[in-house]
Amino acid sequence: PIPPLAWLPLFIFWFGIGEPSKIYFTAFVAFFPVYVNTIEGVKFTDPLLRRAALSLGATSGQMFRLVTLQAALPQIITGLRLGFGMAFLALVATELIASNAGLGYRIMESRNYVKVDWMGFGALMIGLIGFTIGSLIRAGEARLLRWRPRDEK
Repeated sequence: PIPPLAWLPLFIFWFGIGEPSKIYFTAFVAFFPVYVNTIEGVKFTDPLLRRAALSLGATSGQMFRLVTLQAALPQIITGLRLGFGMAFLALVATELIASNAGLGYRIMESRNYVKVDWMGFGALMIGLIGFTIGSLIRAGEARLLRWRPRDEK
């Protein structure tokens, strides 16, 4: 596999420096983990669940919504968590390299003026934002998958 950051120069070439390259590159990086995990979740839905739903008279819409989607949801959420992590990394990297706004850009600007405290604050804010969004995703996962048993540790 090609590391996602290797594609960044092409996105800069195609979309220029600024918001469009950040948006398209971040979406590109986040797409594949979500896609692959969704496909795997749907593909490995327990056939016994499908047969049980069919024998109880489920329509194709009910089959998708109540069986396939519910069975694939843990994998889909795993893909979303991985995609968010990769997208956040890509966003910061894009801002560091090819942007004129954002926290990454401010960190690079601070580096040019040797403002170490500003660089540290920018890195701390990036960590805080990542932690907050990751916590929100985990809370959403706990709510959506409350039917799934949890490890007691």
